[in-house]
Amino acid sequence: MKSQLFVLGVALMVFVLGACSTETYAVDVDIEEIQLFIALDYNETELEPFDVLFEEDDIELVTSALKSAEKMDGIPDIRMPDYGIDLVGTQTNHLFLWLDEDTTESLFVEYLEDGTEAYYTISEENTDILREFITERREEFNGN
Repeated sequence: MKSQLFVLGVALMVFVLGACSTETYAVDVDIEEIQLFIALDYNETELEPFDVLFEEDDIELVTSALKSAEKMDGIPDIRMPDYGIDLVGTQTNHLFLWLDEDTTESLFVEYLEDGTEAYYTISEENTDILREFITERREEFNGN
């Protein structure tokens, strides 16, 4: 009886721990630059980026926010994205970011090679950091 309860307890613990684990976004460690674009549609951006980040501190700021993002289940029903982000390194990852003034958390989508999409949410703290950084870069580009 005790062994059955022990096995049941272990099985329950494995189930609970598995259900609590979250998948985060994996960023290529060899990012050489990040290109920031204005999004035109769900899978299209302006041809030219409004900024290209080469500085290690800038790349770290953006990639840290992305790496902390948690994968969502399913596909959300959302409006058009605000920005396109290209992470350029040993390969290029194209992301679309929803980051506006009214949201506390932001999200982004990665279009995968197999034709599927993976959506990730970014915490409120990292959303604030990204919003401030990208807004500042865009204002510099616009000459404000």
